[in-house]
Amino acid sequence: MTHRDRWAGLSAVVYVAGLALAVTMSASLGVTDDEITLTGIADRFVDDGVARRELPGHPTLSRFPAGVFLHMTFGLTQLIAPGVASARVMALGLLALSTAYLALVIAREISARYAFWFLLMYWVSPWTLYHGAMAWEPALMLTLGSLVFAMCLGMRKQPDFRRSAILGYLLTVAAQVHGAAIVPLMTVAYLALRRTIWIVGSGILVGVLLGALTLVPDFNGRGAAAVGETLSTRHPDSHVGFGLVHVYPVIRAAGFWLRMGSSDMNRQMRQNRLYEGGTFGHRSGDLVVRVFMVAVTGLSFVSVLVSVVASVWFLGKGALRSARPPMVWMRTYSRVSLAALLVSAALSPVCIQGWHSVVASSAASVPVAAWCERHCTTSRAAMRALVVGLVALRVAVILAVAIGRHTS
Repeated sequence: MTHRDRWAGLSAVVYVAGLALAVTMSASLGVTDDEITLTGIADRFVDDGVARRELPGHPTLSRFPAGVFLHMTFGLTQLIAPGVASARVMALGLLALSTAYLALVIAREISARYAFWFLLMYWVSPWTLYHGAMAWEPALMLTLGSLVFAMCLGMRKQPDFRRSAILGYLLTVAAQVHGAAIVPLMTVAYLALRRTIWIVGSGILVGVLLGALTLVPDFNGRGAAAVGETLSTRHPDSHVGFGLVHVYPVIRAAGFWLRMGSSDMNRQMRQNRLYEGGTFGHRSGDLVVRVFMVAVTGLSFVSVLVSVVASVWFLGKGALRSARPPMVWMRTYSRVSLAALLVSAALSPVCIQGWHSVVASSAASVPVAAWCERHCTTSRAAMRALVVGLVALRVAVILAVAIGRHTS
């Protein structure tokens, strides 16, 4: 067995383990209002062909800006099996396929060893599995973000019509899922202008035209109304450039970037029946679980420091002086994605939330994966033990959120 084959085998083990955790998360989380609304309007669209943003008699609005891509995508699941469960299966299945494809591209373009570490940091991640386990917009944005990453990586050396067309399609439908699509759009635009990726203009055009097909049934003003809802009397402080006036949205975006590279889930851990106690009905058992949850929550918060160190090291100028060109390209992609996330937070009419940021989750996993790869090749046992501990902490957080998270 070659060195590459060994890393490929380890990657397969990580992928299967991550898939098992993802299924556990999806099967355990309570159904949310967002999911009921999204699957409900998709089901209504299948019945009468009318594009809605809200489910009649239900208070929650869906967050997509335009088009019927979400109606058609989730509507297909409702034709097969009505309800949230089938939509969750589809959302998680798309994420699993996109993750596998991205890992294969990284193994081919970078190395099998780095692909292993990337899978470990991105796929076995509380942020990825929590947001990808539900039938809502962030799950699709995770899928689209990872596929954009894969297309760009595949065009770092030479132009490719097929990948360009796929990239154009991905960006066009992402803009129909959520406004966070501005992050990959800015990333791709910058990389293309700097010749960091080589796109084919005709391919992009074909992809955009195909993606625009799901906009055609929506030429009824509903898409414009989605923008008006954000900039309305319901949100009197909202305006384009909100983050330029109030600095904290940009700071929050930077914090989300660092947290996506860690195991910190904050609210999902604290608003959790295991954390709050009363799980077993007897004092000793509840106390043990509460102490465990407090310890895991605290360690998860501390794990953000590792993400800070990894990002400063990897994104800084001196980290990759002797690195091969592919890793230099990965650093550029990660840098540009971070910048795009910060710019989008500054321009957004509302304060950025964690689920707005997950479209950049695959890029945010790049620095910590590189940091873990570097330190697990060192002779210092303490650093290897730290990496193992970080992975174990991720698994603990994933299971704690899956088992104890309240229905939101």
